[in-house]
Amino acid sequence: MNTVYLLSFIIILPCFLVTERNAKYVLSGYNSLPEQERKQFDLSGFLRFFRFYLFSLALSYLVIAFMLQRAATPELLIIHSALYPLIGLYGLVIFSSRYYPGNRKSVIFAGAGGAVIIGIVISIWAGVRPAEVVVEKEFIRVGEPFGETIFYRGIIEVEKKGPVESARKIKGFQLGRARKGIFEIEGRGSVKIISVKDSSMFIAAEQGKYILDYDKDVYES
Repeated sequence: MNTVYLLSFIIILPCFLVTERNAKYVLSGYNSLPEQERKQFDLSGFLRFFRFYLFSLALSYLVIAFMLQRAATPELLIIHSALYPLIGLYGLVIFSSRYYPGNRKSVIFAGAGGAVIIGIVISIWAGVRPAEVVVEKEFIRVGEPFGETIFYRGIIEVEKKGPVESARKIKGFQLGRARKGIFEIEGRGSVKIISVKDSSMFIAAEQGKYILDYDKDVYES
């Protein structure tokens, strides 16, 4: 929650720092307008909107975070902490555009920002969703990303475990308990982890070491 407190403070800070007197120096977009366009700009109206929007964003950010902390998984709180202010500030750009009619830069920024947010959402979704596991007669196939096919004939050791122990990411994805990629684990070395649950299974094979989600219905059916 410390991140939420810090970001809420940063979001609300411009409400007190940006004024009509210093806007031409510090207010992005307005400070680049020609002098004639500045005179026609509804600065007082924009600042009312600007302060109300940022105050509402910071307050809703905090309230939702408190609710998620009590009722949701840690991963959902982390996703909220990262994405909510990003989407909120993107919304500020969109809604501010009505004060800057014909501003081509705002349109370009809005399009690029939207594409970035969509990319982040897709990456997070791919990282936190459970990997598809197919158990065949001769092998276990784990779906992408970081998928793997593990043949039974090469398996040396199998150990059912609880939550994945502390691991240092080498490459891949990590968000709360969700880990997909290559990690360094003390006493085990380099391990490919594809796990988003509390119950996991360690497999040592000739081709490498793995930690996968353990699902009784999948492995014992």
